[in-house]
Amino acid sequence: MADLDILLFNQNPWWGDRDRIQDDIHLKKLREASLRIEWPLRAKIRLHEDRVYILRGPRQIGKTTLIKLLIQSLLEEGRPERNIFYLALDIANIRSISQIQEAFRIFRELPGAHPTERRWVFLDEATFMADWATALKTLYDLGWLENTFVLVSGSSALDLRRGRERLPGRRGVGAHENDLELLPLSFRDFLLQKNRISALPALPTLTPDLVYQAAQEMLMRNPQIRADWEVYLRTGGFPLSINAYVEQKHVPPDVYATHQTAFVGEALRAGLNEGMLRYLLSALIETVGTPVHWQTLAKRAGMGSHHSAQKYVEDLAALYLLRVIPATQHLHHPKPAPRKRRKIYFTDPFLWAAFQAWVKGWLDPYPTFEQHVLTPTQERSKVVESVIGNLLARAWKQVWYWQNRGEIDFVVGQGDQIMGYVEVKYQTSLRAADWRVFRRKTKGGILVTKNELRLITENGSRIALVPAPLFAALLPTQ
Repeated sequence: MADLDILLFNQNPWWGDRDRIQDDIHLKKLREASLRIEWPLRAKIRLHEDRVYILRGPRQIGKTTLIKLLIQSLLEEGRPERNIFYLALDIANIRSISQIQEAFRIFRELPGAHPTERRWVFLDEATFMADWATALKTLYDLGWLENTFVLVSGSSALDLRRGRERLPGRRGVGAHENDLELLPLSFRDFLLQKNRISALPALPTLTPDLVYQAAQEMLMRNPQIRADWEVYLRTGGFPLSINAYVEQKHVPPDVYATHQTAFVGEALRAGLNEGMLRYLLSALIETVGTPVHWQTLAKRAGMGSHHSAQKYVEDLAALYLLRVIPATQHLHHPKPAPRKRRKIYFTDPFLWAAFQAWVKGWLDPYPTFEQHVLTPTQERSKVVESVIGNLLARAWKQVWYWQNRGEIDFVVGQGDQIMGYVEVKYQTSLRAADWRVFRRKTKGGILVTKNELRLITENGSRIALVPAPLFAALLPTQ
């Protein structure tokens, strides 16, 4: 048997015995986990239609585990085991169209398969191969994907987006529904899953009265929400860090190292330089939440040009490590202002801790991040602002900041509609000057606070002051 045949049988052990799926290392770890993460995304995947799904998400988030759960469900339904094909391109070192064609030929010619019945194809970490979309297009044009469900996964949003654009008319029914993202748990989903809560109120919009009313309804859960908020600021939404904390009440160094290695490896594969990456992240840590020009960032990181700084940040955003919030010149009709400074945040508090540790050489990131970032009020407020900004962007996609003789941290939109204005003031005491910009510019908004919950009416303005944990718990997950 050729090497490729052996490799494919190793990756698809159910071809020999359908019960071997139970021995899969990802499913074993899931069964043994103290907190089994359940991804709502799974319900959106229609396994029995001709579709080409593209599943994006950061490394170590659980894409492979989700795929193995889908395969397990097909086998439990009694589907022909040799009609189910899993191929991890990185592990198989598949880099060429000819290699992937040969792998498909072996799959299609398996003895004991049911060629007239539906097939299921799962291509994991497809972005390992530069021409994966061309390979898929070739298979489609050969007729090898007829009556076939396809799911392609990868960790680079940029590579997958480019690949998607090379597959027009070849992604089956509901093509607009076939782009999926598996992201770290939002704080809301973290609460729901950790505490096995069936439902929480969610905000359809960010009008101050509605936000205040919903926060009031959540007050009975406030002690639990505040306790879990403290956990979330340390674990973020990644399964490994969450389960480590649930089991040990802290996150050990090896969990940080696992994520550092995975993300850095992906960055190097994208062509970034490790030393320059370290300098850039060091500069970003110093400027989190502060509007910054590419030129300033390049100078701080010791880069040759602002184009290099911009490329690094955009590539790291495509790898789900960073989120860029652009400026808008217009409060009431926002649109990106590319020449203005932008704010740059880490996408998850755990990733912030992991990469601050990587940059600074912390041996044990958990207590060090606690001491240097989560304990000082000013640094902690940056983490809170980062979390709120990311949750808003996930809920409504369009988020800007505004600055013009005053500043609003987040201007939130959806289509042509303004959903609301949000300013983070995570501090012990507040005064009227902290919400002056809402009175003068927007006639209302949301002030995310450390402790205060109240509704203010001033000169026709409605301003909701809402504690950060309650506000984060109310933000919907798309």
